[in-house]
Amino acid sequence: MVEDQDVWFHDGDVILDARADGTSLAFRVYRDVLERDSKVFADILAQSLPRSRRTADCCPIVDIQEDPSDIKTLLLVLFCGNDFYHDYDAPIPVDFAQLSALIRMGHKYAIQDILEDALARLKKHYPSDFYSWEDVMTRTSYVKSAAANAPKVVALSRLTNTPSLLPSALLDCCSTTTLADTVLGEGAAEDSPCSHSDMLSQLEHEDLGRVITGKAELTHARALRMLALLRSVPCEFCNRPERCALAVQRTLQEFELGELKEATRGQHLFSPLHEWFWEGAENGGLCGPCDATSMQLDNTMRVEAWCMLPKVFDVRVDGWPETWQAAMGIV
Repeated sequence: MVEDQDVWFHDGDVILDARADGTSLAFRVYRDVLERDSKVFADILAQSLPRSRRTADCCPIVDIQEDPSDIKTLLLVLFCGNDFYHDYDAPIPVDFAQLSALIRMGHKYAIQDILEDALARLKKHYPSDFYSWEDVMTRTSYVKSAAANAPKVVALSRLTNTPSLLPSALLDCCSTTTLADTVLGEGAAEDSPCSHSDMLSQLEHEDLGRVITGKAELTHARALRMLALLRSVPCEFCNRPERCALAVQRTLQEFELGELKEATRGQHLFSPLHEWFWEGAENGGLCGPCDATSMQLDNTMRVEAWCMLPKVFDVRVDGWPETWQAAMGIV
């Protein structure tokens, strides 16, 4: 039996011996704390202790089939007061693996405050608000994660019945690879620890289908946005119609097939198009009204696509904004 160096109280009255996948770690803790904070633990101890024949220093040992690192993360909060979310009062990014462990362990052992705190932190990285989603710097200040974790977030959403996580998590699944990669299992980087297809194979069959169909719909929506920006110039209030029309022609002439294909890849589904389209507009390109019209249309259509995510992925999310006006806070 391997004693954990952090969660081992010499006056503890029960030892939890966690074992999974050939690894084990033992934690000496207090029975009354476990029973107070978790009815599930209380039931486990009530059933296991009378039958326990293993002891260490007269302390009964209870075997639990659990990943030692997961259960340790939970016990560090319960017994050691670890705060994975703050450095004093300042928020700090929590590692996704720790956050996932707190959600899964909090759910499994019915420790509601730990579960709710962990889900609240995860929602800051996978928000329902478009502008919060776009603020990548703020999102990553709460959770150290990557798009590769998105399938695990989908699983956590299903496990805890937290549907608000699904649209942005499924969007992240779309953003990891091209549609061909998703369907055929191609496109993994040579130095990638696992291929995109391996990553997406973590999804349940129905959710994988949502990623495939959603990816296609969002790619189509982005193509429509590209056409809409071209058609918006010259605008109704254009003060240089001929020059703005020439800017449209120049943009079309300068497009290359490779650029168009790259512009519709998953990682660009919600990226702004305005500046990319009209690069160099300040040098004899669009007039002020056309520039403003194109920029506003680009932003509005991106927000409209965000509002459509639950429908695109065929999930129900109460409270998700249904119109771009609602998403922008316009009454």
